[in-house]
This record gives sequence, structure tokens and C-alpha cells, in this order.
Amino acid sequence: MAAKKHFVCVAGNIGSGKTTVANIIESIFNFKKHEEVVEGNPYLPLFYKDMKAWSYKIQRYFLMTRFIAHENISMGSQSCVQDRSIYEDMEIFAPLQIKIGNFTEDQEKRYKTFCKLVYDEIKPPDLLIFLRTSLPVLRQRIAKRGRDYEKNLADPKDTYMEELQKFYDRWISRYNLGPKLVIDTDKLNFVENPEHVKLLINQIKSALMRKEEKLGTFVKK
Repeated sequence: MAAKKHFVCVAGNIGSGKTTVANIIESIFNFKKHEEVVEGNPYLPLFYKDMKAWSYKIQRYFLMTRFIAHENISMGSQSCVQDRSIYEDMEIFAPLQIKIGNFTEDQEKRYKTFCKLVYDEIKPPDLLIFLRTSLPVLRQRIAKRGRDYEKNLADPKDTYMEELQKFYDRWISRYNLGPKLVIDTDKLNFVENPEHVKLLINQIKSALMRKEEKLGTFVKK
């Protein structure tokens, strides 16, 4: 019998370790990885330099590209892991931009129309892995990776990251489209600690075997 196909999304705030976890899943489970293009993305530096001017354009771009990737995964025959879910675009990043006034009324109306169409069309992933990370740790990781256009996000005085965190907390608490695995990552190091990687792999294996359950949190003390 052929192995069952799985569609896993890895979600979490900026700096939570989504790409690292997606890479582990790709390597260990032999899933095809669909990742968010960050390095070399021409829109991100422009967005962080002038959010108001580029907010609608970049959110529309991410929504459309993520929708295409999501559909390709859903319709394909291979198990896949997606680095950042389409729900984060619709539930977190765009709503925050709307809240702080970076969309015009017309842009907000059009974006919400796009979202309704997307929600009606897409099938949720088999498993959503959410990487929960505190703000101080997120800022440490952002500073450590040293992307020039992200440097303001590492500043404790920056309010954008704080607002993102609030949106993430609200979203994951009410996410009910399918099974979810919430992982507190503050004390986990998936890059340098093999034991932490083993914990992660075992939790994912268990989650995929029990896809009908909603899963809780595991924390490495």
C-alpha cells in the first residue's frame, strides 16, 4: 500500500524557527519543502523601509503566491511541508497592517474579498505546527541572523513585533480548521541540540498518526 500523503504547515512569528523546523521535516520525513522566499525577495526591504507605501502590494503578493503553493500541495501526490501558512497572511499580517492604517478603505475591501474567495477554495493542512516563542527570544534570534532590513524588529522599543505577537496568540488560540501541534521553543535549540530534534520528530510522528486529534503543547525544560 502506498504511504499516506501528508500536508504540514509550520507557523510562527518572525524569528521563531519556521525554516529550521521545515528543513528538519524535509530531511527526516522526506517531505517536499515549500518555503517563503526571504533572501533576495525585492519586496521585503521596500516594505520595511516604507510600510505604508508597500503594505497592500506585499500582502497581496504573499497571499496570491501562498495560495498557489497551497493549492499545488493539496492537489499533488507528494507529502509536503510549508514554511509559513496562508492563514498567517490573512489572519495576522494583513489585519495588522489594516489596524495601523496602512491600507486604504478600498484596499481593505479588496483584500477581504480575496480572503473570502481563498477560504472558500482551500483545504486546510493535515497538521499545523505552531512555534510559540517569547518576544525577547524572537528579538535575540532576529538580531543574531543579522538581516539589515529586520534590524528595527530586534529593538525592544519596536512595537510592530509586539503587535504581531498579539495577533499570533489570538489566532492560534482559535484555530480549529484541523489538528495543531503547539511547541514552546524558548528553551529548545533545533540547530545545535540533537535531543531537542528527537523530541520534535517524535511529536510530529505522533501528531501525524493521530490526525483526528487536536494536540497540545510540549516544552523541553
